[in-house]
Amino acid sequence: MARFYPTGAMGGKAGSDECTGTAAELMKGYTAILRGSGDEPAEGQLELTGNAQAAHVLNGETFYTSDPKKRQSGTMQNRGGYWGWGNSKGNDGGNQRMWIRLPGGYYNENAEVYLSWEDIRNMAGITPEKVKKNEWILGIQGNFEGWVPAPQDLYYNGVNSVGFTPSVSGANARCEFQAQQIYFNSGTGSSSITSSAEVDITGCSYLVISGHDISLAKNDSVLNSYAVDVKINGTQIGTYLPSGDHAGGFRVNISSQAARRGVMQINIYSIKNNSIAASSKGYITKISLE
Repeated sequence: MARFYPTGAMGGKAGSDECTGTAAELMKGYTAILRGSGDEPAEGQLELTGNAQAAHVLNGETFYTSDPKKRQSGTMQNRGGYWGWGNSKGNDGGNQRMWIRLPGGYYNENAEVYLSWEDIRNMAGITPEKVKKNEWILGIQGNFEGWVPAPQDLYYNGVNSVGFTPSVSGANARCEFQAQQIYFNSGTGSSSITSSAEVDITGCSYLVISGHDISLAKNDSVLNSYAVDVKINGTQIGTYLPSGDHAGGFRVNISSQAARRGVMQINIYSIKNNSIAASSKGYITKISLE
């Protein structure tokens, strides 16, 4: 233990050689006879320069900063091997990540912070409509039965990209949107579908209509009678005269038309053959541009 003799102590009977304390061990602002001070008072050099705050020190622990007479107590909560929820959470879409804000305090290497599956689904935008039917992801069961269309697909197995709506003209004509297909029967008139959104056919040469059990009316005596025509903003841009087998679909040439963008209408007609109307009918599963 270091020994100090305050100035004037011991009536001069003790000297600095008997002391073990040095100026480096005496608090700054105090004087004393110290080892090496030549029996003369020396000023202390020891100084506390801590800058910790109570919030930086664990609760229950004590510390000093700049005043050796003032012992302080820490207030930081020791959460140790915490497991629980964050204070707040969010989705940083720009950087493709999620974030959690933790309660303040000290955590050791065993700490765990949780996000619920519901939180993750909400932040990632995962809904049953976006998950394949009967598949489970993060606690929800998918119900998506549709198909993912390519950019050139206007309609694909129930996915109606341009908002086609049906209409008919004439007796017994039908046109209806079913789960994954469009059924048409022109009866003695016509079946039509019209887009709600504009369709851009710039750079495209054909409108391709695919499906099954398609039967288009023919007129052998009037060779130029078409069973299908396509219009943009009411202007005809292509026709199709049935020939050969088209049960699985057909292509309408639209390459030579000036009208390249607008509301599209596809009309499928019946054709009179020797005064008897032959209807067109079938199922459309895909309408695309190429």
